[in-house]
Amino acid sequence: MVKRKRNPGHVQRGARHGGFPPTPKRHGRTSAVRGFTFVELMLVLLIFVIVGSGVVGSYLSIHILSQHGQETMVAMEDLTDMMERIHATPFASLLTGFPSGVANGPGANNYATIVGGYTLPGESLTVTYPSQSGTRLEILVALSWTSLGRARTLAVSTVKTSS
Repeated sequence: MVKRKRNPGHVQRGARHGGFPPTPKRHGRTSAVRGFTFVELMLVLLIFVIVGSGVVGSYLSIHILSQHGQETMVAMEDLTDMMERIHATPFASLLTGFPSGVANGPGANNYATIVGGYTLPGESLTVTYPSQSGTRLEILVALSWTSLGRARTLAVSTVKTSS
């Protein structure tokens, strides 16, 4: 076996440090513990803020969509109650019991009592008759309300005949 000569200026790595490479020197001293820099911490904080704002935005969107869905269901129930009352009314009494274009009905036949009271903010029911003939009557029932500062309207229509 041939022995190699050592370079006299070369210090064998790890010989003095138990086999581990020496730690780099910073500002003239050896650091055994490394931490995060301020920039690294700020980047992590920025990522958390971006992800957090996305989560909060998604939650708010879901909440608003849920509220719109609930309000639309209540509006459909009120319209269904109103249509059932109209279908139960004799044909000859429709125009007097449900006058065309009168919001919330006449005083004696208030539509709020028919649907069991209004529960939506700014709710208003209106019955109109787009086309009338002697024995055929087209009926349009529209419900309007306000939701988050915006006006919303839902309408249903049907046809009733005298026979």
